[in-house]
Amino acid sequence: MSEMYDPFAHLPPGYRYEDHQDTVTTLVQCWLNETDTRLIAIPKKDPNLALARQLNPGWFTPVGTMAEAGWTVEGVAAPSVPAAACEAARSAIP
Repeated sequence: MSEMYDPFAHLPPGYRYEDHQDTVTTLVQCWLNETDTRLIAIPKKDPNLALARQLNPGWFTPVGTMAEAGWTVEGVAAPSVPAAACEAARSAIP
């Protein structure tokens, strides 16, 4: 894992995943596909990634842990989403 990104970095301050689950789930799905993410390290204290995993269990497969960093490592296979759905979700963000 040479590069780390956050699919939630582009959300405006105060825009909470739990308040906008459908929109943010679509954005995460788009991000995972657009970045061709197939492996992700999830910090134990990251509520957004924990919620993404909880809402979409079929997208993630446990691979291992990095105990010294406090991460779980998950394989990722998010289904593709139409570009129009990605644009609609992006447009829904203030």
